[in-house]
Amino acid sequence: MNGGIKKKRKDGRYATTVTVGYDENGKRKLVMVYGKTKAELELNKAQVLVDVDHRTYVKDKSVTFGEYARKWLRKKTIEVTDNSMYDQVLRLHTSSLDDLPLIEITPDDCQELINKATDHPRTCQKIKITLNQVFRNAIEANLLYKNPVAGIFPAQVQKQAKTSSDGF
Repeated sequence: MNGGIKKKRKDGRYATTVTVGYDENGKRKLVMVYGKTKAELELNKAQVLVDVDHRTYVKDKSVTFGEYARKWLRKKTIEVTDNSMYDQVLRLHTSSLDDLPLIEITPDDCQELINKATDHPRTCQKIKITLNQVFRNAIEANLLYKNPVAGIFPAQVQKQAKTSSDGF
């Protein structure tokens, strides 16, 4: 049951819990919803339920890319070479996203980062791989509902036509 029990808190606000999903063990994931009045509480609860239903629910809309990416990198247990690649990409290429909330990052923001490295195709790939990993993990943590890197392709570098010195 979602939000059946409403409690008045010491600070005067009303609170209830809403189920936003289930973990891998089948246990409910609950979120507290608050309102200054019972009507506001019901409105806030309804909004959370709509977001859950549309798969757009986000636990914390204020988490920035830089904050989350650093946390993700610290927790990531991978080979040292991969970790240094992710660290290098985050330090050198994604700083323009650091202060943006995850929820506000658009595919255009990501494409712009990738396009800045067009002269270095492997760097473009590394940027996309790193962003994809960070965003996929943020989705699993309910901090993002859609991966802004999905469907983005690194810009293709135009190869120059070979010229023959024979004249043929």
